[in-house]
Amino acid sequence: MFQSRSEFQEFLKNTPEKVVIILFTASWCSPCKKAKPIIYQYLKQNPEFKYMEIDFDEYSQFAALMRVSSIPSMFGFVNGERESTCFSSNQFHITGFFEQIQRACNK
Repeated sequence: MFQSRSEFQEFLKNTPEKVVIILFTASWCSPCKKAKPIIYQYLKQNPEFKYMEIDFDEYSQFAALMRVSSIPSMFGFVNGERESTCFSSNQFHITGFFEQIQRACNK
C-alpha cells in the first residue's frame, strides 16, 4: 500500500481511470457490511471507475495518512482531485457521494 502522500498522489496521477473510489472498511464493521451492497450497485453501473477496498486494520498507516477516523470511509477522486467523501452507510449519503462524483465528471 502507499507509504506516503506523494506516492499516493503519483498513483492518482498515473492511473488510467478518470475516477478512483477508495473504501476503508473492516471485516468486523457492521455498517461497512450494510454499505457494500449499495456501493457495489453504483460500481456495477459505472464499471469505468477504479475501485479499491482497503482494510482499515491491515493498512492502518495508509488510513492514518488519509486521516480516516471512522469506517466506512469512502473517498472519490476525479482526475486525481478529491471530489467527494462519505463517512456513512446510509443509502442517502452514499447516493449523494456518487452523484457528486458524476457532477465532477461532467465538468
